[in-house]
Amino acid sequence: MPTITIANVKGGCGKSTVALNLAVQLHQAGRGVLLIDADPSIRTLSTWEQDRQDTGAPIIPVVHKTGMLHKTLSSLAAQHDVIIVDVPGKDSAEMRTALTASDLALVPVLPSQPDVDATTGTLLEILAQAREYNEDLETLAVLTKVPTHIWSKEADEAAQILTDAGLTPAGTRIHDRAVFRSSLSEGLSAPESTNSKAKAEIRTLTDQVMTLIEGENQ
Repeated sequence: MPTITIANVKGGCGKSTVALNLAVQLHQAGRGVLLIDADPSIRTLSTWEQDRQDTGAPIIPVVHKTGMLHKTLSSLAAQHDVIIVDVPGKDSAEMRTALTASDLALVPVLPSQPDVDATTGTLLEILAQAREYNEDLETLAVLTKVPTHIWSKEADEAAQILTDAGLTPAGTRIHDRAVFRSSLSEGLSAPESTNSKAKAEIRTLTDQVMTLIEGENQ
């Protein structure tokens, strides 16, 4: 079954937000999802799961696993429809080993020059090394925390740089919406909110992710 690693070498790009919203969207579509919180120090998904237990919302299991993840992911793959791994926002053993056992590296990127530079530099090198062990690894970049101001050109410029570097940007962008922050702190998610724009962004991203993975696995 598909394994998705949410990865970048820059913190603050929204990895955990993407991971949990993707997981809830897939759960709503009837998929059995396992979230793996692979950050040794910042346990965002584990905290979210604890908060979620008080909401009455459907439980999505979160497992905290760190260190070398290849064998762990390989053994869990047959037990779940989809595994989503949230690795630390830096070069780490968790990131490198998870990528060797993943079908997709989903790369959240802020539309800023430092973030784009780190993604098209260090992260691309890590992805290239992962493909030496996992030649079928797919990649997809998603621009996150995109300004909602209609005149902002940052996202378009970032998308072009990512494309030129060989990273395919997702067809949708995750905008800087308060609902992503508030729902996370409550143990919930955008798909469970009343914000139609945020819900549409997550739904469209999830559709593209699963089409990419399942198309490759056919």
